[in-house]
Amino acid sequence: MSPSRISYSFLGSFLVWTFFCEKSGIDSTSLSVFIPIGIMFVAGCACLITNTLRAIGVMMLAIGFGALLSSSVVSWQAHVTDATSVESFANDRTVLITGWIADAPEQRPTDARYTIETETIETICKKTKNQKTVAPGCDGTPYAGPVHGKLLATGFTWPPLRYGDPITVSGKLTRPGIIEDFDYGKYLSLRGIFATMTRASIARPQADPPTRPASWKIFRKLYDTRTWYETQVQQVFVEPQAALLLGLLTGAQSGLPQHLADDFRTAGLSHIVAVSGYNVTIVLLILSGLLCWLPVRRRILPLAIALMAYGILTGGSPPVMRAVIMGILGLIAITLGRQSTPRLTVLWTAFVMVLMRPQAISDDVSFQLSFLAVIGLMELSPWLQSVLKYIPDTLGVRTSLAATLAALIMTLPLTIFIFRQISLVAPITNVLVAPLIPLAMLTGFIATVAGILWLPLGLALGYPAWAVLELIILIAETGARVPWAAVKF
Repeated sequence: MSPSRISYSFLGSFLVWTFFCEKSGIDSTSLSVFIPIGIMFVAGCACLITNTLRAIGVMMLAIGFGALLSSSVVSWQAHVTDATSVESFANDRTVLITGWIADAPEQRPTDARYTIETETIETICKKTKNQKTVAPGCDGTPYAGPVHGKLLATGFTWPPLRYGDPITVSGKLTRPGIIEDFDYGKYLSLRGIFATMTRASIARPQADPPTRPASWKIFRKLYDTRTWYETQVQQVFVEPQAALLLGLLTGAQSGLPQHLADDFRTAGLSHIVAVSGYNVTIVLLILSGLLCWLPVRRRILPLAIALMAYGILTGGSPPVMRAVIMGILGLIAITLGRQSTPRLTVLWTAFVMVLMRPQAISDDVSFQLSFLAVIGLMELSPWLQSVLKYIPDTLGVRTSLAATLAALIMTLPLTIFIFRQISLVAPITNVLVAPLIPLAMLTGFIATVAGILWLPLGLALGYPAWAVLELIILIAETGARVPWAAVKF
């Protein structure tokens, strides 16, 4: 049996079994372990019987080993709440928590959201009937001591705090739950957050947090770079065009007006304002078109460097870096015309990502959509390019259109299942918008860079980009107002 088939068996078993374990919640010490061991035992017997069954036995061994490794990873990475976990104190009581900001803050007009790596807590709590985990101090006595885990706090502070800054928050600590059929708790758990504090009083202590990692300065530079670039875009463009361009380039969605975000969702265009394999691939396709004078093999290195720079520009968060990796793989599959190796490479990439965070494969919609989009780029995009051969490929227009349709087709079933909505106008709006996206991103980026050098020049060069962005908005608004534009389930 070839090594590639063994790899496919092992990787497929690992990914499928991880999905099953995470969705079913079965005990990793019983059923999820005994079944893989049973498969491996049968496979070993098959290998010893005859040479005819040896190939089947080897494949079954790979399947069993993948499932056994999956069970071990799910058990090892499972979140365990103990007495000093921050969620143990989340019983709607007022607490005082100190820690440091462990992610890029989300600044909004009236407040900000901070992801905090907690260190100490002071509280007076009472044991409640629904409390499963008894925290220290729940007998009514004050408790002050160490705590661990991440907290999402919402409040106002000026000047705004940055990644790595020490922070003190006080307010009611709660566990996130379900909001209008949306499991907010599960969503936050994908980021390792199991407690929230709204309307928090925020202060900045003088002492530096002892648990802050040595690499915090590097990540602060990454986040500061993104914030600085977003400011430059807002100086050149007005709203809502600035918010749309930031969505295309960096995936920032907080500035997009709610009514416009609803129109994009109804028209089936929400994916263009979220950093994913689609956006990253569009960036690479534009650069690939500009580097068309180079041989194909010589393009890969500069394109990979450019893609990493794009990842840094967007903040270097895990979803962005996942999209960066998948975007590189999708580009290699398209440019080299070799599908067998990229398929296996994509599976190995998914293996590494699931190895680090098993719940991503079952609960992280961003991971699932990115994975399906890359599969669409590899399997459907070449065929769609041949169908669209009469469309000119200037600046990668035909290629980006094929990539858009391929990603849309592959992600459509999951989108319907997750969001319980199907946009009937999505095929038309995506065909109309697809050629405009690379033009908007390229002209918008050029105008922003020119504005950094000299603001009047950036404003002058921004008019073509503004026109393209306005046309995208017009298509989304028109599509959303078509009768029966979207059907909800």
